[in-house]
Amino acid sequence: MTLANIGEMLREILASVKQAPALAQEIAEVKATAADLTAKLSASADEVAELKSALAAKDAEIANAQASATASAAEVLAANAAKATAEAALKDLSENPSKQALEIVAMAGVKPGARPAASAADRQTITRAAFDAMSYTHQREHVQSVEDVERERPRLAGGSADGAGIHK
Repeated sequence: MTLANIGEMLREILASVKQAPALAQEIAEVKATAADLTAKLSASADEVAELKSALAAKDAEIANAQASATASAAEVLAANAAKATAEAALKDLSENPSKQALEIVAMAGVKPGARPAASAADRQTITRAAFDAMSYTHQREHVQSVEDVERERPRLAGGSADGAGIHK
């Protein structure tokens, strides 16, 4: 190595040493930017975790709402079926009052084909329960038919069964 070469190397070293503070400043700025970006990335990761947690909670709410809606729909279907059955039974009973009376007597504990209770008080109780269970219109029709029969009794007593000769 020659003296010129050594001088050249020293100049390069000196130039590098003069640039070292600027490079150190630049390295510090890059490190600060890297630290800032790392903090932002960490905050973003935390936000992503929070959003995932909130999304899972909303998914659970949706699942619960769907289950509740399914259960409600089943209850509505069951209620509609019960309503249809009740309406059919009501229509059948309103069209056939004697069937209604038989069902009331059956509910009172009298077996089909059996005679009603032996005592007059029991028969009166069953009859009253059957009458009270009838609609107002059927009650009125029943009372009217009983009154018609009672009105005919005196007329029939004086003549034949067809009502002929009722005037003496």
